[in-house]
Amino acid sequence: MLGAGKQDRLGCPARVAVRAAVVLMGGLPIAGALVMVLGPSASASALSPAQAVRASISTGARQASVHWVSSAVVSGVSTELDTQAGGSSGWQTISESQGTTSAQLTIELVKGAAYMIGDAGGLYLQGLTQAPASAEAGKWISVPSSSRVYPPAVAGLTVASTMQELQMSGAVKAVAAIEFQGRRDPGYQGKTKSSPGLPSASETLYVSSTGSHLPVKVLSDGSTTVFSQWGSAVNVTTPNGAVVLRSSWLRSG
Repeated sequence: MLGAGKQDRLGCPARVAVRAAVVLMGGLPIAGALVMVLGPSASASALSPAQAVRASISTGARQASVHWVSSAVVSGVSTELDTQAGGSSGWQTISESQGTTSAQLTIELVKGAAYMIGDAGGLYLQGLTQAPASAEAGKWISVPSSSRVYPPAVAGLTVASTMQELQMSGAVKAVAAIEFQGRRDPGYQGKTKSSPGLPSASETLYVSSTGSHLPVKVLSDGSTTVFSQWGSAVNVTTPNGAVVLRSSWLRSG
């Protein structure tokens, strides 16, 4: 998702799928938020577009958990991320394919402790060199919080980090509503906030027209992300026999 040789697994719902797809063939790693609050009976139409976005994100950030699925097809590379994000725990599965080449990876966050398991392709994309990626394929790997792999590995696995990725900068405008699950949900378009290695991009956030006006769908950089199951249980357990990730297994950069 960055230039060749850089370590970056993005768990961001709005952009991770398309950026993960771009790096499948490039040998880069993957993993794969709040001012105003709307009450259940409040009207989103009473707010400006920027206020409505902040209110929806703020409400989402206060939820116990959320399930989100992000998908994209870029240059023939298909990517899907299936994620359950909680408070200090969560899980994510990443699937990528291009022709006969594929990569699979699962990441778990258990009360702040990170673990991953994948095939050789998935571990290579997570930053391992080819030899340890092949040797450790199919084994649970513990990722120390001190490792440079840790921050990008757990991004998007908590509600807070997921909602943070939806924030917009600059002007925000209203766009046409969409039909979603029997509702007409309003949309808001703006630019995502830039971060190191991740430039600002166009983003459209759709917000539920009923209830607490939570985020329901995001379109960004060619990826589509859908949110559901707010407040559902996050079921993860500490894997038995996990080997500790060694810095010598990682590619430089």
